[in-house]
Amino acid sequence: FENIEPMPLDADSKEKQLDYLTKHHLYISSACTKLIKRELLNQEMLFEKGVYSEDVEWSARLLKKANSMDFVCANFYCYRQRRDSISHTINQKKCNDLCKHIISCISLYERTTGSEKGALASYAAYQFGTYFIVQAQAGKCPTECIQQLKEYSYILKYHKTNRKLQILNLGCQILGYPTMCRLIRFVYRLKNK
Repeated sequence: FENIEPMPLDADSKEKQLDYLTKHHLYISSACTKLIKRELLNQEMLFEKGVYSEDVEWSARLLKKANSMDFVCANFYCYRQRRDSISHTINQKKCNDLCKHIISCISLYERTTGSEKGALASYAAYQFGTYFIVQAQAGKCPTECIQQLKEYSYILKYHKTNRKLQILNLGCQILGYPTMCRLIRFVYRLKNK
């Protein structure tokens, strides 16, 4: 997050805080980017065991549960990545787990009525957009997940500031979600030959 100003002091309500975070694309799913009050970490805020991408759905629940949020533009965490690490390999289970978490995020958005609704929509739309790349990287095309996610492609319209997501939304409206997945998969394979 380079060149991002600290959250303004007048962002004194959760609604203003979420508006700032959403507008600047600062609320992402990685749990390692968050400092959390211990009181928030109770039974309903634990990670699901045995699944991948668990922080996607967890971050959506945190967005809803926290009373306030802030943004600090400083490096507190060093994350070492290896090409052969578990986070860089895509398999069927990872596709299935991410699909399930994205649907959970969208369901949480649909059940929300408060000030978090807009931020949850934007967050869920971004997560939905990531699935295009994940399915393209998977060795075997996750057709079952694509069929499940097809009915949720409407969520893309709620991320109004990300040009790539706007293009994906337009493509889904014109071609349909499964066709857009095949197209992204084709382009990804062509690009990475």
